[in-house]
Amino acid sequence: MNEIIEDYYSLTGLLDKLFKHISILLMGVMTLTVLLQILFRYIMKAPLIWTEELSRYLMIWMAFIAASSIIRNWESISVDLFVGKLSPNVQFYIKLFNKIVVFAFCLLIFIISLRIYPKVSASQKAPALRINMLIPQSGVIIGMLLMTLQTISAIILDFKRRYQK
Repeated sequence: MNEIIEDYYSLTGLLDKLFKHISILLMGVMTLTVLLQILFRYIMKAPLIWTEELSRYLMIWMAFIAASSIIRNWESISVDLFVGKLSPNVQFYIKLFNKIVVFAFCLLIFIISLRIYPKVSASQKAPALRINMLIPQSGVIIGMLLMTLQTISAIILDFKRRYQK
């Protein structure tokens, strides 16, 4: 059982590294797209139609993928003034409860998006890019799946830290 947990944690670590690189790539492409739009709109006086839409879709993908990395390392902003004054044992259980709530939320949104997006997006096309809307909207599905998996990793890491002392 311990070996399975280690393998799972290693697998999510590899996913984290891969999707960090993908997030960086998406950020670069999004930045270039916005700069291209600025160039064409203000210098060439001939704005491009598709750049705003593409940058929006890249932002969706980047945000959801990057959020999984933040969850894995539990790097989100939090106020732990009250929790920090409690005993380490109580702190552990409060933080564990917090992670379980995040896990449940991510799993719920993942399941809902699996049900809704294919029905809504299958026949829709993006106005400027003319691509199927499942492509940009699947960023939510993939992002929530990654966040769900990384929340499990964060919980595993907490237990490893607690019981390996």
